[in-house]
Amino acid sequence: MTSKYSYILKVYEAKTASPDPVPNPGCNIEMHIRYRYQLKIPSNEGTMAVIEDLITPEQRTTLRIPVFFPLARWRELYLSDVLLPTNLDINMRNILNPRVSKAIASVAERNGNKGFDIVVKVGILKAETMSKEEVSRIAARLAKMEVSADSLQSPAPQLLVIDETEACMSNVEDLGFVS
Repeated sequence: MTSKYSYILKVYEAKTASPDPVPNPGCNIEMHIRYRYQLKIPSNEGTMAVIEDLITPEQRTTLRIPVFFPLARWRELYLSDVLLPTNLDINMRNILNPRVSKAIASVAERNGNKGFDIVVKVGILKAETMSKEEVSRIAARLAKMEVSADSLQSPAPQLLVIDETEACMSNVEDLGFVS
């Protein structure tokens, strides 16, 4: 099975909800993360058929990081630690870190010492493709399981009919009411 990752990343500055009375050199990051998973198999026509397509609800997380670091690399390291609770794949964090860090640096240069908000929208697609051999192997295993399940089925239950009057009379005799 081969896996392929792709992503969409949008970073933009957001309007601050309420201006701080004291300038705060911090950056509020609102992250919107949406995951999508697809499982594909080869079809008879030579194209890929999607047999599973899952999209998770959007996950929103708010993060806060200081804006000014002596070195840009420190900001990336700090941002990497801040992104840990988002449960992003390590590869995705490695892709996001420099891009988000660069966006923070450019917005910080424009805003000076003031705090600011940015929104990061991330769409992650993981597409797995099964080879024809894997599909054939799984189909053979399922067919074998179906045959064995058919052989294990028990025959239809037979109905046992009892004469109701006879059953009632035997109960009465047992209680000693019949002479």
